[in-house]
Amino acid sequence: YGPVSQCPSGGQWEAWLVEANSQFTPALAAEQAARPLHVHQLGATAAYMCKGTTSFSIDPDVAHNRWGSSMKVDHGVHKVEVPLVNVIQLIAENTIAADWVMLKVDVEGAEFDIIPCLAQFQNARLVDRMYLEEHTWLNINSAFTKQQYEDAKASLKRAGVDIPENYFSHTM
Repeated sequence: YGPVSQCPSGGQWEAWLVEANSQFTPALAAEQAARPLHVHQLGATAAYMCKGTTSFSIDPDVAHNRWGSSMKVDHGVHKVEVPLVNVIQLIAENTIAADWVMLKVDVEGAEFDIIPCLAQFQNARLVDRMYLEEHTWLNINSAFTKQQYEDAKASLKRAGVDIPENYFSHTM
């Protein structure tokens, strides 16, 4: 993403870190403690299109840092209930038009629900760049069709949201 000093805001930044898998909560809390004015962590919380709670299945694949943990796939081993944060509301309440907003979406299939809702948000243009990791093999149980999802991405791009093609974030 580049050095923070090269941010359009001249190095001023703020990050909202949302991760449903509680194994990462201590690391997120440490980041918030180290940078309390910049980092807000929502550990053991799933990013979604609405508020509520959901069952979250922890991927048993430790070798890949449990990378497939998801609210959309049942791994059949370990499930936990987690609260949901509404991504659109998070953006609406914490950004202004003058901000440069980057949204990283790696939500193991929930993108097929979140992106169509984001496209309907009247201020979707608040997002300048969206790094969208698409899990096409997980397009299950979505409230939207594949065509509605594709139309939503096109709508966001027309609104000025930069969405690089074929984004993939490597597991840390």
